[in-house]
Amino acid sequence: MLGRGLILCVFLIFNGLEGGISDRITEFRDFRFSELEVDTLRIVTAKEPDSCDSGGQYRVRDERGLPKDLLDIHQTVKLRYIPVDQLLVSDTGLDTLFSREICSGDTGELKIKHLRIWYDGKPFRSKGWVISAYTLHSGVDGRADRDWLWERRLSSGKKESKASVIGRGMAELAAAQADSLETFRRELRAESEHSLYPYLYRRQLDSWVEWTVFPDGYSVNAHLTLDYPEGRQRSWVRGSPGIYYRRSRTSESLSIGGRHQSWNRRLSPALIWRSEIGLRMGFNHFDPEHYDHLAIQELFYAGLTWGNNIYRVLQHHRGIYGGLGIQQHVRILPTVLPRYEAGISLTVGIKLP
Repeated sequence: MLGRGLILCVFLIFNGLEGGISDRITEFRDFRFSELEVDTLRIVTAKEPDSCDSGGQYRVRDERGLPKDLLDIHQTVKLRYIPVDQLLVSDTGLDTLFSREICSGDTGELKIKHLRIWYDGKPFRSKGWVISAYTLHSGVDGRADRDWLWERRLSSGKKESKASVIGRGMAELAAAQADSLETFRRELRAESEHSLYPYLYRRQLDSWVEWTVFPDGYSVNAHLTLDYPEGRQRSWVRGSPGIYYRRSRTSESLSIGGRHQSWNRRLSPALIWRSEIGLRMGFNHFDPEHYDHLAIQELFYAGLTWGNNIYRVLQHHRGIYGGLGIQQHVRILPTVLPRYEAGISLTVGIKLP
């Protein structure tokens, strides 16, 4: 009773002024404490039970070690402030969702090894829900001969619910898997043209430092991210706030965090083209021998950087990589320094799957 009374007091303190205390007491009494343990979000994939005209369904095995209808576990809040687990439960098993889309005469097997549904808020122009998954195909002899590393960024309408976005995304993922499996079957499993992902599928550490030489100094831009591997994608988007330091002959600027987004495209098995843009805010320090008096706003830094780089990064890379590029910098603040500058950049990074 003491614990229940304490929760009631906290609930009334934060919510009693909205709608009246008597209404809040009634709402609290009607609330079941079992609801504080878990919340369930029902995901409807909006598909017919069987899309195959003939030949039956393909054999799919869910090897995630979770109940087949449990897609993922998120966190939500109850009573506005109390965090609880939220179960994302599908209207059908994950193996059934995939198998009813695959109408192949192949006698192999598709294994679902990993599936995560998560919200990516790091890119400032491409925020949204993402489905990351790893699937593996085995032939009749049980030997793995093809795998897929999925990254599906889900678009959503202004008023579209989370359940609707995820349900539509799961249906699209199953359809894309069916198309890829059919393409693989038609190509007769060209093993010599495909190598399996050699590491455990999980978020990989990617850290890099970019040095840029400007006419009057240099800058250092350091990043560290934990993202799922891009796999064999031709293009992908990443967000990675970092630490930016700019040194000129008469001043220094420092920014921590900010907004940063990169658009990546694989040019060849060994080369990646990256276009990036960063929005940063921080502080300035000036050499007193060159500046006697400055307005207060000159102590703050605000700037925009963008650049284009080419990196040598092999597919499924592990270890050190590097690249060269051109960086451009526009200062919004301070106003006593040049507004625009450009420089040559050198990048060294490391990837650890």
